[in-house]
Amino acid sequence: MKKKILNYILVACMVLTLIPSTIFVTGAVAPITDETIQTRIDELDRLLSGKYFTVNGEGCCEWVSNHGCSNCNVNRVIKSQWFKNMFGTVEASQFFLSGGMSCMGFVEFAEWYIFRYDNSDRVLRESSVKYEGGFNYNTIAKNADKGDYIRVSGHSFILISTDSTGVEVLDCNSYSTNNCIVKRHRIEFSNKNYSGKTIYISKMSSKIAGTPVRNSGSVETPTVSTRMTGKWTVTIPANYKLLCSPSAEASKDTTYIKKMSDSYKLSCTEKATLSNGKTRFFFVSGDKKSLWFDLTSNMSVTHVSHKGQFQYFSNEHPHFNYYTCSICGETFTDDTTSYVESCSICNPPPEEPNNDNCWSPWSDWTTTPADESDTREVETKTVTTQVKIADGYTEYRYVGYATTDGRHECWCETYLRNKFGSAVMRYSDWSTKRYSVNGTGWSCGNCSGNHINVGHYGSDGRAWWPEYTLPDGKNYYWEESRTIDAKYETRTETQYRYRNKTSC
Repeated sequence: MKKKILNYILVACMVLTLIPSTIFVTGAVAPITDETIQTRIDELDRLLSGKYFTVNGEGCCEWVSNHGCSNCNVNRVIKSQWFKNMFGTVEASQFFLSGGMSCMGFVEFAEWYIFRYDNSDRVLRESSVKYEGGFNYNTIAKNADKGDYIRVSGHSFILISTDSTGVEVLDCNSYSTNNCIVKRHRIEFSNKNYSGKTIYISKMSSKIAGTPVRNSGSVETPTVSTRMTGKWTVTIPANYKLLCSPSAEASKDTTYIKKMSDSYKLSCTEKATLSNGKTRFFFVSGDKKSLWFDLTSNMSVTHVSHKGQFQYFSNEHPHFNYYTCSICGETFTDDTTSYVESCSICNPPPEEPNNDNCWSPWSDWTTTPADESDTREVETKTVTTQVKIADGYTEYRYVGYATTDGRHECWCETYLRNKFGSAVMRYSDWSTKRYSVNGTGWSCGNCSGNHINVGHYGSDGRAWWPEYTLPDGKNYYWEESRTIDAKYETRTETQYRYRNKTSC
């Protein structure tokens, strides 16, 4: 029995060895390229340049080099609300390093953003190489690529491009009024803080997409492929620092136009297309400098064309007319259109009369209900109005002093109190009836001085008071009034209108 079992096992093993191995094929993952890296650097520039990479979005303190604190710790910054609103949820474990502050904290996040395959990816550091005295053109041009992380003299930055005189970088906490502002700018090789200093060049890769696919590196100096004259209006966005160069072929920015709080327009008269695919425009600045700048995705361009020869109109409706610009030769449309007889929209066939669509004019709106039928259409609306239900009016009452037993009355409290031992204020009821002075005026010899509502004074200088005798026989000595506002009621009613079907 044991021998049979052993034979079965041997046969099974022989069969398995004859079955070809299965090959599992996974879907291809698009690589990270130089174009991807440049696009994401431009995105970070647009989103963060001029802003503080901190928890509260404010500078940590007045600028100092090698700054670091909890406000600019990347592990805390990525949990702040402004960051989540802009980039979503990111974990520090996805970075090649974490816990960095100031310039280093920004680099840890930026390298993840630039080299990630998607937002779930983790970015790894493939290498970090030390170069003694390496802050110079030859070392960086030979060994660094676009997007690499470079550290020199305690400062960290992302490399964008290199030319013979310096590097273009994206970094945080380069010199400013306060710490931790993000900037895209140049650092010259002649900069005394960095010139000839030791550098570390770190290269990144995506855990999902792997090592980036490089073109000719960050040191390529593009050439001009095409160049034409014409007129273009380029809109520069608000808060954008416009880097400018002296010629279409220049590889170095020599000046800039500072950020404006609002967008503005530049009138350009030349356009150059570079070998790297970028477009560059020429303009004359307000101080008469001839300058070129690169077109970016957040700028808009309007071609100010000079109409030359008509070329064609578009086949689709509306049929826009296209012309050749008499200055630059570009084909453009002036947004005018042509009538095309064969087009069913331009020249629709005549409609046959349809008696189903013939109706009388609408009646006036009324509260009288109307019923809908096959030959009558009815529309309704609800109208809310304020209706006055009572007018406003004025009420009067009369006031005087009286003893508590009501037997004596006077306009003078002191007189009653001294003469009869008590005095209280007595009021008549409010009424729309107004009375005239009908009592005999007389004066009080028990007090002196000014009293409220003194009607007039006698020839001897003593105060006299008016007297109102009401129908109940009681005397009062001054009048009060109040206004009762009109009363309104909110009423809602349904109104109707109709139209009847007629013969056309």
